[in-house]
Amino acid sequence: MAQQGKIDQGKYAREWGKIAEDIATEFLTRKGYPILERNWSPAGGHKEIDIISQQDNYIIFIEVKARNGRYLSPLDALTPQKLNNIYRCAESYLKMMPGQHWRYRFDIITIEGNPNDYSLNHIEDAFLGPLKSYR
Repeated sequence: MAQQGKIDQGKYAREWGKIAEDIATEFLTRKGYPILERNWSPAGGHKEIDIISQQDNYIIFIEVKARNGRYLSPLDALTPQKLNNIYRCAESYLKMMPGQHWRYRFDIITIEGNPNDYSLNHIEDAFLGPLKSYR
């Protein structure tokens, strides 16, 4: 029986994560950010970047973190391993875009609550990625 509860909780977390990405995409679109990609991953890769946008000569890699309890910070989910995965994906994406030297930044959108009652925080230029190809 406890096993079933864990499965349901995991399913709810995945569904809430998808809804949170939809909320973040709508928020960014209203702010004038064109959405280039959602859930982008390099060919053959299983790691991904939630949202990729562009403003002028900046490519913006956006990580969406959602939590349903107000007592847990979504930022706690940004582990060193997760950040490393984001950097690798970002570098792969920028390598696909030859011909122009793109600047880049990493934003985070945190969403706390539930689909009907949530707070959203957009942190621009939240962290610096140590990409090898682009500085």
